[in-house]
Amino acid sequence: MSKKWSWLVVIGGVLIAAKQGVSVWHLWKSGEQVHLAQSQLQQAQAKNQELKKRLAEVDNPQFIEKEARDKLGYAKEGETILVLPTQSDQTSPQTEDNTPNWKKWWNLYIRM
Repeated sequence: MSKKWSWLVVIGGVLIAAKQGVSVWHLWKSGEQVHLAQSQLQQAQAKNQELKKRLAEVDNPQFIEKEARDKLGYAKEGETILVLPTQSDQTSPQTEDNTPNWKKWWNLYIRM
């Protein structure tokens, strides 16, 4: 009978050790998840700081006025807005090609 009890104690010990090993493994994996979450938190905090700086710049009345002038063409009373032609507007006018469309295709694919 003592042999049965000793085997039962050994099997019970092995089961307890295995259960503890699994628990340790789960704790170790959760520790990795905590480190991953901490690094993501640091990245999010850094991005938050950048966005706060950008908001402070954009919320400035001088910035708003500059953007309205540059992008929307707004001006104060008494100011005159001068719009200069771009380089593409100053090129020589192109002559209109009166060639039929089928002939353009023919020249493109057949006469290579």
